[in-house]
Amino acid sequence: MLDYEKLGVTQKIMADLAGVNPSTINKIVGAGNYIPLDLSVSRNIRYSISDTRDILKKSQNKFLEKIKRRISFYNFKGGVGKTTLCYQISTHLALMGFNVLVIDADPQGSIVGRHDPEGKLKNLHVVAEPEEQVSFLVEDLIKSYSPIIIDTGGFRNRTTIRALVSADLAIIPLKPSADDVEAAIETYDL
Repeated sequence: MLDYEKLGVTQKIMADLAGVNPSTINKIVGAGNYIPLDLSVSRNIRYSISDTRDILKKSQNKFLEKIKRRISFYNFKGGVGKTTLCYQISTHLALMGFNVLVIDADPQGSIVGRHDPEGKLKNLHVVAEPEEQVSFLVEDLIKSYSPIIIDTGGFRNRTTIRALVSADLAIIPLKPSADDVEAAIETYDL
């Protein structure tokens, strides 16, 4: 089994992961107390995974400018993977150190039902808001969390429309089938 802690990560890879310019990572590394894994190397200097996490967390403001602060997963059709994709992306961002809030605006409440606030993802915050107040909740909490990710139901109603309107970025998941593509186009045209 590979020991990734010994392999390390270069500043270029960190910049790609964070979606920022390599000079941004270089400034963070220069201002911090980060020790390369191999001091004899002058090019492609590698840093430990724990240092990489810390450096990426410090670059999160630039990263969030790229990924937006309010993200909504939406499609009129159910069963296209909205909830699964929403939870996976939220989990990934939380593990990277972001202060993520997931608003489960789907009346089925799948994310609220499967999330364990005392488990490994206790820093992933999840609330249920299957009512029309979702846009007000987003505005109230945007200063406390970034990003806010909204999972919606697979149908058109006021709650899902308000979730979509309150988002900076709407992601429309779909499966490779004619019905899903047609529903995605209809969703996009909204």
